[in-house]
Amino acid sequence: MYLFNKNLPTFFETLERVTREFEDFTNNYSVSETTAPKINLYRGKDGVVLTAKVAGVDPKDLDISIVGQTVTIKGNYKSEIDKEKASFHRKEIKEGNFTRTLELPFKVEVDKVEAEFDSGILKINMPQADSDKPKKIAVKSK
Repeated sequence: MYLFNKNLPTFFETLERVTREFEDFTNNYSVSETTAPKINLYRGKDGVVLTAKVAGVDPKDLDISIVGQTVTIKGNYKSEIDKEKASFHRKEIKEGNFTRTLELPFKVEVDKVEAEFDSGILKINMPQADSDKPKKIAVKSK
């Protein structure tokens, strides 16, 4: 006599199925993911460099602004599919407006900021403001 029915799924099979269904749900409905692009922010030779993955965004639709030590990137992932006629089985490609705002580690020379777009990567070079650069202080002896 069996204590459990052999035809019932095991605990681990059930756990695996539930995990897979949850992952499908979050991928289909973007519960865990925002439309904002992934970024890198790092110190370059003369200041700070920001790179952002914005594949699928027309460079003309990007809006970059800097106020004080804050940089903001706005854009729009456009959909090629008529959502009224489409019946998705899986939807992972981002679409819609996004805004990404980041605090910079120091003030930058806004007039010298340069942005370029290549193969879906936005690169913004922001030179550090002279007023924020370290200054060497001479010590006088008496």
